[in-house]
Amino acid sequence: MSEKNYAFTRTSDKKAAGGAPVVKVKLRGKTWQVDPSALDDAELMEQLLAIDEGNPKGMFSAVESLLGAEAKQDVFETLRDPETGRVPMTLFTGFFTDMMNVLNPNS
Repeated sequence: MSEKNYAFTRTSDKKAAGGAPVVKVKLRGKTWQVDPSALDDAELMEQLLAIDEGNPKGMFSAVESLLGAEAKQDVFETLRDPETGRVPMTLFTGFFTDMMNVLNPNS
């Protein structure tokens, strides 16, 4: 299960509260909507800094901040390997990295 089974797209068919296009994150037939203004959050920035300092826990918190707790669990279930029952960290890391690149392509 090493293939990338998700796609990230930025769409403008729906606007978030701040008027910016909502980002739709598509993963194996599921779609999550992320308000790009969620990036303007001090707690999210703290989570991203934790990742930069080598603490991977920040990645899980950041996904929850951007998608919500229920959607984070959906991501886990979607990435879960049916044979082992585990969620490969490589897939979760790839999902997170690609999502951040779409949300903030100039970083």
